[in-house]
Amino acid sequence: MMNLLLEVFNSGNGSLIKAVDVGEALGGLARSISCSADGRMVAMAMNKNVHVWGWYKDDLHHQHSLHWPKSPILRVCFSAGSEMLISASQDGSAMLWRKHGSKWSKQQSYHIGAGAIYCALFSSDSNQIAFACEDATVRIQNF
Repeated sequence: MMNLLLEVFNSGNGSLIKAVDVGEALGGLARSISCSADGRMVAMAMNKNVHVWGWYKDDLHHQHSLHWPKSPILRVCFSAGSEMLISASQDGSAMLWRKHGSKWSKQQSYHIGAGAIYCALFSSDSNQIAFACEDATVRIQNF
């Protein structure tokens, strides 16, 4: 089993704050990572799952595994307010996840294109999502 470290550094002085071996616990290849705007959460796309990590009492803990059974997830991104996540997959599908209290749930699924979605980003007001697709198109989804 390969080691996959999630390392958090102090942006001011570059010192290591925390290192967690997530590869041993979760297995697989990390394809994408996103940090919440407030710095309290980290989401990682690994295989067909999004793993959400969060800070609790100065320690980083695995909080949730969000499963998307259709296809490997290539990209994950937090919304500006950190209350939503978008995961984009190899098969052209995407899932909008919404945080309710301390739990995450599936909000809406989308079929964006015939090929993989390589990038997915929220607009600054979190009312739209832009998708960069394998067919060389960019698609905008309102919700």
